[in-house]
Amino acid sequence: MSNINEAHFKVGDITVIRFVVRRMLSTVAVDTRLREVTASPPMDGPNTVLDFSQVEFISSAVLNRLIVLDRAISSMGGKLVLCGLSSSLRDLFSMTRLDQVFQIVDDQDGALRQFELTA
Repeated sequence: MSNINEAHFKVGDITVIRFVVRRMLSTVAVDTRLREVTASPPMDGPNTVLDFSQVEFISSAVLNRLIVLDRAISSMGGKLVLCGLSSSLRDLFSMTRLDQVFQIVDDQDGALRQFELTA
């Protein structure tokens, strides 16, 4: 369920969503992913990589929905990995201590390797 603000594709059983906006103000993409994994039956497996390499700003509403998504994915035995965070986004995650909540890696290849480590 891709839209113009994201590239949504699969690598094996992992869903990768690469956001292609500079300012992420809307929670639509995160909410869509949440619906995909929590539908009954699930529309998609829970393992997810979110690539923020083109994003410079994230609203507090998006941060909140990321927490909800992470909890839902974890409760299903899946994993959420964030990658491509700019230095300003890394600072935001660090200041809010969300870097202790989320698994954050540098790039998409590193994010996909996180799933191999637990396989």
